[in-house]
Amino acid sequence: MNILLVESSVIVSERLAAVLSCLDGVVSVKAATTHDEAVSLMQAMSPDVVLIDAHLPDGQAIQVLAWVQEHLPSMRRIVLSRDLSGVFRKRWLIAGAEHVIDMTMQTDELTNVIKMLAERCGSGRLDPDRYLSSVTDAEKGNKP
Repeated sequence: MNILLVESSVIVSERLAAVLSCLDGVVSVKAATTHDEAVSLMQAMSPDVVLIDAHLPDGQAIQVLAWVQEHLPSMRRIVLSRDLSGVFRKRWLIAGAEHVIDMTMQTDELTNVIKMLAERCGSGRLDPDRYLSSVTDAEKGNKP
């Protein structure tokens, strides 16, 4: 399974990539920081899942979600946020997100959703050695 992270924070993106790349069935995790970069990567790699930071600058998150729905409707869509009031969550679900995950408290939910999706392509088990190695590399500034 190929995953694209659309996240404005490079640090958050690297840490998420380190965790997600450790899941069996996850082949690659690429990152984009803007709408244009995300569209370019989606066209090049056709990811299975896109994770979108709800707080991208200039409202670009909605634009990324709309682009996915129009051009790659079979791609799984997950919105990551720090604000999950009922109105906010509903807004994202109406806009086409399949999951809206609170990154301040629900990182386990994110890995569970990715594991569930990966199980369709593989075992979905987390390899602890790969995880520790990836987190250590991310903390040193190396790409996973």
